[in-house]
Amino acid sequence: MKRGTIFGWIVFLLTMFAIGLFLAASMNRMPTILMDQPELGIDSCPRDVAGENRLINASEANLKRLHPAVEAGAKDLIRVAHSCYNIDIKITQGYRSIQQQNTLFEQGRSEAGEVVTNARGGESMHNYGLAIDFVQLVNGQISYDLEYDGNRSGKSDWREVADIGKALGFEWGGDWKRFVDYPHFEMTFGYSLDELKAGERPSRSEKAKRTEEVEDLLNT
Repeated sequence: MKRGTIFGWIVFLLTMFAIGLFLAASMNRMPTILMDQPELGIDSCPRDVAGENRLINASEANLKRLHPAVEAGAKDLIRVAHSCYNIDIKITQGYRSIQQQNTLFEQGRSEAGEVVTNARGGESMHNYGLAIDFVQLVNGQISYDLEYDGNRSGKSDWREVADIGKALGFEWGGDWKRFVDYPHFEMTFGYSLDELKAGERPSRSEKAKRTEEVEDLLNT
């Protein structure tokens, strides 16, 4: 086969491959890269439904306008933490408007307080209903003690909540390298901030990628 013919076939095949990728991306979003989802190591746990519902009700105001899968994940985070780990948490932030985000960004900069975010309006997953923040409750009081081990498991309660969240399909801000955000969970469904700012949104029917283990705990 002549060299020119071989080169032509290579160009043809590369072109067809590129077209295939384009069509796949047009019909379906590129698959989300899965994070490491930890094993919780719990076969079953007695469910305290009344206690779970009490904690969910306390967080209800911050669960509005979230993507359905994020809202469901937040509630199940509360359920598993309470019944299976004896850890009480509250969702303190959910959907955040652009104006609220800009106000928060100015904290510690042009306004008093400590810097709590590097994201301006439109640059946070909170602005699209895809993120939540939580805090631990110890004897009914807010605690940000990252080393506290109230259930005496040998692992800090915050780390255990992080494991639950990741098993439920969330990305945890405590794993980030540049701006570590321990109270933060988000579920992007593979969408980038640029895509969200351009008006793209995940389908309301999109489901979280959960582990079978955490699903079994919730179904006991």
